[in-house]
Amino acid sequence: MTAPREALVRRLAAAAGSSATVGSAPIRQAAPPLLIVAPGTPYLRPVDAIPDCSVSVRLDVWCVTTREDVNAQDTQDALAELVRQVAEDPTWQPVDGCVAVYLGAERGNVATEDLAGIPGLATIVQLRVDA
Repeated sequence: MTAPREALVRRLAAAAGSSATVGSAPIRQAAPPLLIVAPGTPYLRPVDAIPDCSVSVRLDVWCVTTREDVNAQDTQDALAELVRQVAEDPTWQPVDGCVAVYLGAERGNVATEDLAGIPGLATIVQLRVDA
């Protein structure tokens, strides 16, 4: 089984191609547009204490664009739609052993300075990944 965060980053990178940089938080010195996978809110860590129990991890994907982007919300919406498409892709489970559930966009046009000091704006998309 692949770790849920690694599986999500790999899937997003394949879907985004060269149109956006994809990584896990913290990410440094990358130019937007970015998709950054970060621990979700509320933060839930996987616990393997119960045998034969599925593991759910909540992850946030920050869809980041620059402050200077005149179509900032449109750019964020396009990145958020890419995240939704990846999450709803039925080929996840056989390949990665993970199932992603798209929970929706939590907030839009959020300042990203607290995300490794990258200045920009982001829409935060929430996912639950079950392994």
